Amino acid sequence: MKNLVALFLISCSLFSYAQELKFVPKWKQGDKFKVLTKTKTKSLKKDTTWKVEKRSFESELYVKSIRSDHFLIQITYKNFYLTMFKKAFENIDEQPPTISKLKLLFKVKKDGSNASLEKWKEIRDLVNDQVKLVIQKSASKKGEGKEYIDSLNLMFSSITEVWNSKESIESMFDFEIEAFLAPFKTSFSKDTITTKIKVMNPFAKEKKDSIECQHLSWLSSKKGKLYDLGNTNIMDMSDYSELIKEMMKGMFSGFLKMAGDSTSEKYLKGKQKLDDMLDKIKFDIKEVNNFNYNAKTGYILFYKKTSSNEGSMMGKPIKTEGWREVIFTKRL
Repeated sequence: MKNLVALFLISCSLFSYAQELKFVPKWKQGDKFKVLTKTKTKSLKKDTTWKVEKRSFESELYVKSIRSDHFLIQITYKNFYLTMFKKAFENIDEQPPTISKLKLLFKVKKDGSNASLEKWKEIRDLVNDQVKLVIQKSASKKGEGKEYIDSLNLMFSSITEVWNSKESIESMFDFEIEAFLAPFKTSFSKDTITTKIKVMNPFAKEKKDSIECQHLSWLSSKKGKLYDLGNTNIMDMSDYSELIKEMMKGMFSGFLKMAGDSTSEKYLKGKQKLDDMLDKIKFDIKEVNNFNYNAKTGYILFYKKTSSNEGSMMGKPIKTEGWREVIFTKRL
């Protein structure tokens, strides 16, 4: 009888462990976290040459308020350096502006499934004002007037444009909030759960340009209320690859027509070479995320994303590997 009871308890334990787990936030107003973000990217520049980029920075995450249907989460980046402007400013012998405190406010659904950037126009105006100040400074130092300022505004317009939409700003600052919400966006189980989801195309600028993705999630281990969790996104880039092929085909067909006789050997060889390159266009993108979650407090402790992008574009190989990790440390 004791053996039967023991077997029953073991079977119940195994059954419950294999059940799907769905977590919800248990955040408290006023909670603060020190956030350390590290990134490393390797890009294949030639057949055997890799370009490696590393960086790390700190921010602070703060549960600002709790409402009936959402949380307000504030992320503050101190001494935010506008690296994307570095080369442009070097051309005019100036340093990119540094913003002492860049504050982003996210409205997060009560179940933690989604976040939306609030007051994004204030961020846009802050960045644009900083750029204008440096341009004015450069004009003053060089003794230049309106014509010089207008030319610099035109030069910087393609860069400042990325700050002119909510979606674009979100895409630049989504990693910390992505990590913070990772435990709440899907279910987990000891047995891998496979679903189909929509994700943003990595080559697109707006969230509406989404693609299908095979999403796998799992529970690696559990110790008390600490869970080691993970998921994988395998993106379906087939439609996007076909779109690029058609665009390139249309663009190069005009050049081929300029080549003259479409029956000539030169034309046919050129067309065959182009067709071969177009057929080989492909993109294979995979992301693997691993994270550690404290179910008692409702906060994530560590999040790491490992990504790989491999393919071919017009006969040239594409290969990028990288990882990004975020460490959350609660401040008392």
